[in-house]
Amino acid sequence: MNFLTQNFVDPYPGIPGDLQLPFLGDTLQFLRDPIKLLDNLQQRHGKIFKVRMIGENLIAIADAAASHEILADKDGIYSSRKGWDFAIGKLFKDGLLLRDGQEHRYHRQMLQQSFLKEPMAGYLQIMQPIAENYIAHNFAAEDRAPVFPKIKQLTLLMATAVFFGIKVGDTLPSINRAISDIVHAVTGLLRVPVPFTIYGKGFAARAELMTYFRSLIQARRKNPTPDLFGQLCVAEIEGKGLTDDEIMNHAIFILMAAHDTTASSVTSLMYELSKHTDWQHQLREESQAFYRTGNLDYSRLKDLEKLGWAFKETLRLHPPLVVFPRKLEKPAELGGYHLPEGSRVAVVAHLLHRSHDYWQNPNRFDPERFAPGREEHKNHPGAYVPFGSGKHLCLGLTFAEMQAKLIVSKILTKFKWQSPHDYSVRFSVPIQEPMDGLPLKLHAL
Repeated sequence: MNFLTQNFVDPYPGIPGDLQLPFLGDTLQFLRDPIKLLDNLQQRHGKIFKVRMIGENLIAIADAAASHEILADKDGIYSSRKGWDFAIGKLFKDGLLLRDGQEHRYHRQMLQQSFLKEPMAGYLQIMQPIAENYIAHNFAAEDRAPVFPKIKQLTLLMATAVFFGIKVGDTLPSINRAISDIVHAVTGLLRVPVPFTIYGKGFAARAELMTYFRSLIQARRKNPTPDLFGQLCVAEIEGKGLTDDEIMNHAIFILMAAHDTTASSVTSLMYELSKHTDWQHQLREESQAFYRTGNLDYSRLKDLEKLGWAFKETLRLHPPLVVFPRKLEKPAELGGYHLPEGSRVAVVAHLLHRSHDYWQNPNRFDPERFAPGREEHKNHPGAYVPFGSGKHLCLGLTFAEMQAKLIVSKILTKFKWQSPHDYSVRFSVPIQEPMDGLPLKLHAL
C-alpha cells in the first residue's frame, strides 16, 4: 500500500475486481491491448466486475440480462449523457449519445427523418458511383498494402456527399485527419486541451470543423439542400428549429459515426474474409450473380443475403464500439448487486459477443448463425449489441449495412485477397481500428 491507496474505500465491496490501483488503473493496459485486458478480467472475475480507467471506477457488464436492462432503460435511470460525458463530452459535445430524456427524443426526431426509406434510396444512388470510381483508381493488385486508410477515405467521401452535399473534388479542410484527431483524443491521458497533446489536437480539430460547418449554415438556411445537413438547417418541430451550435454539434458527431464506425466494420470484414477464403468465395459468387441481374438499388439490398450475415457476424466478433457506458441517476439492483446512485456501468459488447453462454463456438467466424431458422442473436436479449439498443439504438444502423454491402460487394467482384497464415490483427480503441492498417495481398480477378 502507498500514499495513493492508503485511504482507499471501495464503493463496490461486493463486486469482484480491483480498484486499489493508482489514478490510471488499467488504462495503459487497455490502450496497449484492450481485447486482451477485457478477456483476462472476465476470466478472473466473471460477467460483472469493477475496473478503474482514467481516474474513474467502472462496473463492466458482460451479462446479457443486465445489458438488456441497462440499454432498454425502462425507468430512465441509466444516463447515456453522463455515461459518455467523461470520455467524449467535450469532444463530441451534444451529440445524440450525449442527450437524455425529452431532449434526446426531440433531437432524435429531428435526425431520424434522414434515415427513412426514401432518403436512404437516394443515398445509395449517390454512393454507388463514388464507390466504383474510388475502387477502380485506388485499389490495385498489391502485396501487403494497408487497406484501412483506403476504406476510411472512401467512407468519408460517401458520408460528406450524402449527408453534407459535398461533391468529390470540392475544396475541404482535412476532415479525415480532423475526425481521427477527435476520436483519438478520447484516449488522451491528460484531459485538458494542452497544445500538441493527443487531447489538445482533438480540441484543435473540433474547432477547425466547427469553423467549417459554421461557414455553410447561412447559405443552407436560405437555400435548403436535400442532404441531412441542409435539412437540419431548416428543420422544425412545433415551430422550433435548431441553433447554429446544435447543427454544428450534430454534424461533427454524425460525420464521425457515418464513416469511422463503418470503416472499422468494413475493414474487419475484409480481415475475416482474408482468413476464411471459403466465405470470401461464397460472397464473391453471390455478388457476381447479383450484379449480372442489375445494378444495386435499395429494394435489392436484401438479395445480398449472405453478405448481410457476414456483416452481422463481423460486428459480433469486432464491434466498432467495444463498450457502451452509462451513469446511474438513482440506486439500482443489477445482476444481483446493489449499485448506488452515481455508479458508472459499461456494457461490454466484445465480451457479450464472445460468451459461450450466448453463442455456439463464439470465437469462430460463422455467418450462418444469423441465417433464418438459426438466428442466434435473438436467443438472449442484450447479448448482441453492436449498435447499442433501446432508446439510444444507433439511427444509422441500416445506413451502415447498406454502405458495407455496397463497398464489399464491389471489391469482391474486382479482387480476391488473403493474409499470411500466422497473421493476427490487433485493434485500437475507442473505435476499433487495425493498428497496422491491415496489410493484405490483393489479386485482381
